[in-house]
Amino acid sequence: MPSVSVIVPVYKVEPYLRQCVDSILAQTFSDFELILVDDGSPDNCGAICDEYAEKDARIHVIHQQNGGLSAARNAGIDVAKGKFLTFVDSDDIVKTKYLESLYDMIESYDAEIACCGMCDFVDNVAPAVDCYNDKKEHTYRGPDAALEQYAERSVVRVSACGKLYSADLYKNVRFPEGMLHEDQATTPIVLFNASRVVAFDTPLYCYRLREQSIMHSRFSAKRYDDIVAVDKCICYFKNKDAEELVKAAVCRKNELMAVYSLLARKDGVYSEVPKEYRISEHRALKWLRKNLSDDKYTYQLAKVHPNWLRPHAYWRKIKKILHIPCK
Repeated sequence: MPSVSVIVPVYKVEPYLRQCVDSILAQTFSDFELILVDDGSPDNCGAICDEYAEKDARIHVIHQQNGGLSAARNAGIDVAKGKFLTFVDSDDIVKTKYLESLYDMIESYDAEIACCGMCDFVDNVAPAVDCYNDKKEHTYRGPDAALEQYAERSVVRVSACGKLYSADLYKNVRFPEGMLHEDQATTPIVLFNASRVVAFDTPLYCYRLREQSIMHSRFSAKRYDDIVAVDKCICYFKNKDAEELVKAAVCRKNELMAVYSLLARKDGVYSEVPKEYRISEHRALKWLRKNLSDDKYTYQLAKVHPNWLRPHAYWRKIKKILHIPCK
């Protein structure tokens, strides 16, 4: 029985799949099974998965009709034998001590979830070399970890990746199928139900930035699945009488509504936005200016109104002269 089950959904990632799988097989912690879920990929991904399975007995391959990322992850959860689970997306890579470090944190702190830092890299540019120094650890009760992931700067991210979970936490939890941003609907709830969570900021999970990905393409109303996911968490936390978490989740929802409203207008698809999530541009900018840090507000402004950056910077300079704090 393996200690850890590594679940990798696979779909149309032929140029990246080998790099991902090789990074997992190179782990210094070897007591794991690797579950590759070929989600009906139309390229050679299925054959590549089978090729790896023939070479390493720890690898198990599931071939299924295309159902999306959530369906693939759920299929992996259903057959996983490990005491702990971790999710790796098939175009990403993990550093050699990813599993060892997370497992050690679980053992050292008697935790049910361990979270590491994440770093971004772009195609054809390798991420920085492995670095394991200055590991700053933070421990939380489950509800406090759920609250922490709603903070603007946090070592606990909403992504399902970059974490090692007790498999028991997924006995009654599955990713919502047919939705984008499935992590937003599940990670806060899984964190909430954990007895203890430990997080450290060493970047051991490497997220590949791809131009064709949903987060780097033209805005689509399908992105509003993100807000639907937050709504699910709000309902869950209300049922648990977790008022502070409800407030934090509502704040996340309002931020997403404001940002997406601006992006939808910028890309000319505002008419596709669900009516219950529509807000005026003035209201969106006002909310962001009031509730975000100045740096984060400037970042959002640059995406939708880059020509406003100069007057905004001028106003920041005036406030500095007048000793008016910038949030």
